[in-house]
Amino acid sequence: MPLYDIYPEGESGRDRNLLLRSADDGATWRLGLMGCDSLAGWGNEAALAETAPGTVLALVRQGRPGYLLRSWSDDAGRTWSPPLRTEIW
Repeated sequence: MPLYDIYPEGESGRDRNLLLRSADDGATWRLGLMGCDSLAGWGNEAALAETAPGTVLALVRQGRPGYLLRSWSDDAGRTWSPPLRTEIW
């Protein structure tokens, strides 16, 4: 389940994408930052779609300049590719 929050950085803060995950049909949950580099976790309002078993596409709204970022996961959302800017604004 995608979530986002505002991470305090300076006075304005920055948005981060987080994933709430369960590996046991919802008995327990783990919250983690989406992506492992300085760009993948930043942004907000992520939309996720499983395009094949274990393959997930994420489209993430980028605050400025406003384009959607695209990132892929081949391990059901545990790790993510570096985000690429789409031409969707």
